[in-house]
Amino acid sequence: MSEKQLNNIESKKLDSNDDEIIWELQYKKTPLLTLWIIVLWSFRVVVLCGFIWIFYIVIKKLYQSFDKGIWDIVLFGIISLMFMAVAFGYGISIIRTLNTKRIYATSTNLVIERFIGKDIKFEMGSFYFCDFSHTFTAIYADSTTISKFGEEVYSAYSFLDPLRSNNIQELYAMIKPQTQEYLSKIDLGNYDFFKSRHSKISPRFDLDFEKIDELRKLHNAK
Repeated sequence: MSEKQLNNIESKKLDSNDDEIIWELQYKKTPLLTLWIIVLWSFRVVVLCGFIWIFYIVIKKLYQSFDKGIWDIVLFGIISLMFMAVAFGYGISIIRTLNTKRIYATSTNLVIERFIGKDIKFEMGSFYFCDFSHTFTAIYADSTTISKFGEEVYSAYSFLDPLRSNNIQELYAMIKPQTQEYLSKIDLGNYDFFKSRHSKISPRFDLDFEKIDELRKLHNAK
């Protein structure tokens, strides 16, 4: 083996399974980025503490106002569980973000490597990124979710994405052919759902839907 070939092998980044890493999520490192990360984490801690404080005040007021009848106890229990679910869900999202070690891609999968627990994998071309940026999700400031086409609720993973100063577009350019092929094979309802909201999704994924429609016709004709 020549020296050039050896250098090429050594220059390749491999994961723990010896698969070549073709892309890794990175950010433009600036003083503002570091400051913004501190602000985001402070904001999340404040929101979580706010949930707990509101939960305590509301439950205390409800407990004092109820007559302690059976229906009052049931209603009190339901409201308590609702507040606990919201606070617990938000706390889990914080823990999940802290547990994200790195996000990278091999030729076959997008891999979310975690400090604790098994790595999460998405088949190449089966996913897209979606920013949380509207008012309803303000408490998840600067979060981005990786969602699987057709399984947005069940197969999704959110991570902190400060200032959106990432290199996701580089990955999109690499996986465009695989993504279009994947979309040509999924259920029509799931395809139409994604197609109808594609223009509203950020970061933008520049897909050729005419090409995808042609591929779908070819697959359906077989």
